[in-house]
Amino acid sequence: MTRRIDLHIAELVVDALAGVDPARVGPELSSELTRLISEQGLPSRVGPADRVDVPLRGGATGAGIAEAVYEGLGRCPS
Repeated sequence: MTRRIDLHIAELVVDALAGVDPARVGPELSSELTRLISEQGLPSRVGPADRVDVPLRGGATGAGIAEAVYEGLGRCPS
């Protein structure tokens, strides 16, 4: 059985995006976040959040931002 997960990010603010093409980052972020959730599942504490601050360890790339977003999902109040 396949579960459907809808994740809505209304606004994503990344301070380290100077010189990065946003048209490229969006699809990379989506692809990597899909991969992370598919392989690792959702963190146990996922819930709605107005704001989650997470350090950008993986660099200002779609994959790096996806890793930070995934980490932030685990910090959301349940």
